[in-house]
Amino acid sequence: YTSHYMEEVEEICTDIIIMDLGRVIAKGTKEELKDLVAVEERVKIEVSSLSFTLIEKIKGINGVKECSIEGNELFIISKKGSGNLGKIIDAIVESGSEVVSVNMEKPTLESVFLTLTGKKLRD
Repeated sequence: YTSHYMEEVEEICTDIIIMDLGRVIAKGTKEELKDLVAVEERVKIEVSSLSFTLIEKIKGINGVKECSIEGNELFIISKKGSGNLGKIIDAIVESGSEVVSVNMEKPTLESVFLTLTGKKLRD
């Protein structure tokens, strides 16, 4: 099966080969390809309440590169493999807030293609 529609490939295929200009540049399962290019972990955490102190505490956790807020949601970018989600959750609970939801964001196959080739997908 061949396609340049990465959402379709992600749903249908188990093993994937990424080609550019007739050359194989990467192959593996979708998870292997995503791990190949992922250098950071992105997490969105909805909390019951936020404070400036909490945000500063999260920014101070080793491996956290960025922490921003939108409403009652924290958007956190950490170094891959830092394993600090537990520390982030602890900081939230210690601040007196409650965790409403946690969503780990994974790279898409389209972002993998863009990272590997430096080009957007062509229609």
